[in-house]
Amino acid sequence: MTTYNAEEWVDETIASVLKQTCSNFEFLIIDDGSNDGTVNRIKRYSDKRIKLVENEKNVGVGACLDAALEMIDTQYIVKVDADDISEPTRFEKQLSFLQNNEMDIVKCFVSYFPDNERVRASERYRQFVSEKQVLLNQINTPEDISATLSRWLCFLHTSYFACTSAIKDVGYPHTRLYEDYILFLRLKNAGYKFGCVNEHLVQIRLSDNSTTTSLGVYELEKGLRGIIEEKWPNFSSLVSQKDVYIYGTGNMAKSCVQCLDSFGVVPSSFVEKTGNERVIGTGQSDIGIIGLDDYIRLDSNRILIIAAQPVRCEIARRLESHGMTEFEDFFILA
Repeated sequence: MTTYNAEEWVDETIASVLKQTCSNFEFLIIDDGSNDGTVNRIKRYSDKRIKLVENEKNVGVGACLDAALEMIDTQYIVKVDADDISEPTRFEKQLSFLQNNEMDIVKCFVSYFPDNERVRASERYRQFVSEKQVLLNQINTPEDISATLSRWLCFLHTSYFACTSAIKDVGYPHTRLYEDYILFLRLKNAGYKFGCVNEHLVQIRLSDNSTTTSLGVYELEKGLRGIIEEKWPNFSSLVSQKDVYIYGTGNMAKSCVQCLDSFGVVPSSFVEKTGNERVIGTGQSDIGIIGLDDYIRLDSNRILIIAAQPVRCEIARRLESHGMTEFEDFFILA
């Protein structure tokens, strides 16, 4: 587990780990330069299984986790996020599954819970529980997990239990965003096998905080570039042979344009549900916007990269209803 300014939640997380029915483990906690009371809270615990490492400065979650791999010599590795809660039987059931099946890494079913009453009353929380949680838990076979990982992150970081050798083989990228997705894409591309324990074993806290919005454009671009690099073998032939359009006009879409530029790809236009006459500056050039209906009516050899997470499935269904095929006519970035 890595921590950074997590004093508000870390006690609940630590307690859930120490209460595991499978008790033979080392609990490695790397604090990534917290400037609140996180470290003091961790030091209150006298449990000998806890090994605390304190970074003098914040280096970012990807670099922190990659360095942590050098400190691990156990056969298995479990990931725990500093604000989530593991059910008491999580380790036991995931370990048993991994030992009894030819898998390298397994996830489990997850459930979201609100950090406070304001979050509980939000539309975002309702959407996570009614849509995202259901969709994540439906993707539970090796075939579905592998296929969906090519599209978006269906395997949550805080839920994995893996053979240490597999994680060490591919390593973490030194990014502050998408380090989890890049890790899983690396594992998939290296041929490692994914599985799922079909039980709710991890509770994921939904709070007001957003890592994506708190970090700068540079970190977003660095993470997206890592995703594109892992997807490039299936991606390069498409974007080199077709006119490229980007669905979305937010930070992810703008950063996608910047990343594609480094691969020699210049998009023709942004696409939104409703187009207008605006143009958007991306740092390299100004790119216009067209509506989705106008894009669908285009008579050209084209591909749409969906770079807008909240609506990715909705837009994919819309395109499919017009006879378009994923990985041929459109591509989900993340």
